[in-house]
Amino acid sequence: GQFAFFDPRRWLKRKPNLRVRHPDPGESSTGSPLSAREQARMDQLLQKIQDDGQDSLTAEEQQFLADASRKIRERRG
Repeated sequence: GQFAFFDPRRWLKRKPNLRVRHPDPGESSTGSPLSAREQARMDQLLQKIQDDGQDSLTAEEQQFLADASRKIRERRG
């Protein structure tokens, strides 16, 4: 009836929306699509943004972060 929403049996029947993700054979153990060198550079640039602001980045540094961000988004799918 009108209280069907509050029926605990309805909650127990729900199944979670989970996906199992298997790492690619070439993927690093951390699961990051970036190499250790790229990760270190990204960390350095993010620290620079925190210290001096985003306007302190050169065009090349901004492009590096954009490319790294794209790689991460593509990997997460």
